[in-house]
Amino acid sequence: ARHACRPPRPPLADEVGDRLLEDAEVEWLVDVRVGAVQRRGHLVDLLADGGEHCVCELMQALGATQSRMSRHMQVLRQAGLVLDRRDAQWVRYRRNPALPPQVAAVLDAVLDIMRDAGPAAAPGGERSAA
Repeated sequence: ARHACRPPRPPLADEVGDRLLEDAEVEWLVDVRVGAVQRRGHLVDLLADGGEHCVCELMQALGATQSRMSRHMQVLRQAGLVLDRRDAQWVRYRRNPALPPQVAAVLDAVLDIMRDAGPAAAPGGERSAA
């Protein structure tokens, strides 16, 4: 039931805003977003050992291009989950050791749940085509 003072939710529209997204497009966007969250979860999991990791290691672990890795790491940096340090031509990343204890606990719990859920949800896991 819609609340009386809340306006109806606008339909999903593409970046141009001149048409509604088709069901298949919405499904594709959801798959892309879920995949990105899983890959970022995998990155945070890789950085959980407390050490610094070269972007080249992370690219190899995810099978990602440099541009895609840069985008993932930008999102994690902006969220305050990781720190970076330039080392000659490479950038090294590590989990932010100054995360508030509550945030670190939630992050660790989410990663544990992703691991326990199996390969489709585990950090770095592959989603089924179904």
